[in-house]
Amino acid sequence: MIKYSKLKFIIVIVLVLASGFKSYSQADIRLGVFYFDGWTGRTNHITSSLKNNFTERQPIWGWITSTPAIMKKQIDVAADAGIEFFNFCWYPNSKGKSLLADPKNQAMKLFMKEPNTSRLKFSIVVVNNGTYTINKNDWNALENYWISLMKAPNYLKSSNGHAILSFFTLKSLLITFGNEGGVKAAFTSLRKKALVNGIRGIDIAVCDAGDAATMQLADRCGADYISAYNNHSYGFEKAKAATANISAMNTQELKLWTLKKPLSRLKQIPTITLNWDPRPATGAKSKKYFSGYSGQSIYNQVISCRKWIAANPGAVSPDKLVFIYAWNEYVEGAWLTPSAKLGYSLINGLKRGLSDSIN
Repeated sequence: MIKYSKLKFIIVIVLVLASGFKSYSQADIRLGVFYFDGWTGRTNHITSSLKNNFTERQPIWGWITSTPAIMKKQIDVAADAGIEFFNFCWYPNSKGKSLLADPKNQAMKLFMKEPNTSRLKFSIVVVNNGTYTINKNDWNALENYWISLMKAPNYLKSSNGHAILSFFTLKSLLITFGNEGGVKAAFTSLRKKALVNGIRGIDIAVCDAGDAATMQLADRCGADYISAYNNHSYGFEKAKAATANISAMNTQELKLWTLKKPLSRLKQIPTITLNWDPRPATGAKSKKYFSGYSGQSIYNQVISCRKWIAANPGAVSPDKLVFIYAWNEYVEGAWLTPSAKLGYSLINGLKRGLSDSIN
């Protein structure tokens, strides 16, 4: 009898304690980060300016992070903060080499092999931004490769079992396939092949739908969602000087999501633009940048996004997917990884933004 009472007491205590801890994997949104792999040492992204003048951006692991050991650590940091998935920037190589050979795809390959890979889901955003253009003749091979990724147990899928696939720009797809009918046929082909291979479906997002015409075009082409890689230009809309406080980005981004609501029947995957400061880039076209980037600014943006989604549930995907720009865009000034100078302050700001109540 005494033993039973003790056991009952222990169970009650455990239940009480469990109810007091909120999981960092939020039920109100499913949040992922864009992952850019310019950090293999085989590209030109680690500029002298970045190394010498922006040392606060250097990860605690060093500039070259595309190694098995460091990928494992990044997975743990992201998962511990409540991030659900890495959305890898994926580059089609159409310049005579192997279609899959671009060094900026290395991080995703490492991620898939890590012993702790199951702690995060992953997806890809196909970077067809003009510099990288999909060759129509490669589409069949690309379909096969993307579907092979989607068969991974931790590839990002919606609650209805559909894999999530993003494209950097719809306009480039129009160049590849000639017209909107060609794009729609390509999407249909991809979805049919996915079904044959045991994937329930593919939900496609396009990341350049910033105006009514492009949103409506995306709908006609067969896209499912409209999104963005980042929205930094909107943050400078009212700025007269070269710099603006990062709070302006938060304010303008909320307005942008609201403005998009009546312009298309397609749902949004909101993108939180954490920061923009491309000064380390060689020959950067825009020298405008935000000031005030910090763990607190990240916290404010995540809380604001969660509140906006709670108030506008019909405007977003059923799973309330959210993209963040970015995990590691060091040259462009948007990053979450811990550094020697800033410690874990940035990622902890995101963690608090996910865990705190919005009521």
